[in-house]
Amino acid sequence: LPLPPGLVSFENSAILEDIIIENVSPKNGDFVQRPFVFGADIKSTKGLSKIEFYLNRSLLQTLFVSGKFYHYQNFLNNPLNPQNLIEFRVTNVAQEELRVSVLFFYKQN
Repeated sequence: LPLPPGLVSFENSAILEDIIIENVSPKNGDFVQRPFVFGADIKSTKGLSKIEFYLNRSLLQTLFVSGKFYHYQNFLNNPLNPQNLIEFRVTNVAQEELRVSVLFFYKQN
C-alpha cells in the first residue's frame, strides 16, 4: 500500500513533513527478551507536544513534552506475547501526528 502524502518511512525511522522519528529500537521483526528498552529520537521544527506509547494496543504512557528534540526510552518488563506490537505516536504543537508501529517477537530464555 502507498504511504499517506508527506510520509516517508525507512527501516527504523519515519518522517511526516515536520516530525521525524528515527533510531527506533527494537526494529520490525526483532526478537527481544524481557526486560528490554524501547527507544527513539524525535525531532520537530515546530516543537513537540505529546508522546504516546502503546504495547499490544494498550496505552502505557502519555508524556507532555516541549522543545524540538526528545530522546525517548522506556524500560519494559511487561508480560509479552510470542508476537507483539508497539505503537508510538508523536504530536507537535500544530497538532500534526506521526505514528510508528513496530512488530516484534518475544524470545523466551
